[in-house]
Amino acid sequence: MRRFALAAVSLFALTACQSGPSHLEIQAPHGPNCAAIQTASRINFSDDRADSLGRIAASPNLTEHEQIYLIDAALENAGFSSDTADVLVTLASNPALTEAARIHLAQRLDHADLFSADLKRIADALAANPPAGS
Repeated sequence: MRRFALAAVSLFALTACQSGPSHLEIQAPHGPNCAAIQTASRINFSDDRADSLGRIAASPNLTEHEQIYLIDAALENAGFSSDTADVLVTLASNPALTEAARIHLAQRLDHADLFSADLKRIADALAANPPAGS
């Protein structure tokens, strides 16, 4: 019984940190910037929300988890297409963007409700900021 409980807790811990299509469903995001991301994503006005999330997206010390959480927060609380794209362009241009976050962003954009011109801006930002070692 004790092994089962340990296995269940371990499985929960592993799945709690993984991102999926809706990473925001995780009750307790972790990382020093997650609280700021969560708070900024709840701002009522789209341009104010984008300003706050954009400042976070420019941070060079975002962990991979925080980058993925930010992508999901921006897309889940989208607001205007151009505001969401501004945040994602800032993150895509961040030299600290990890390969896993790049892949997550590309996958989430497949189903994002953004204008074509905004998708192009994000794609251009990703192309201009190739992963390390490329």
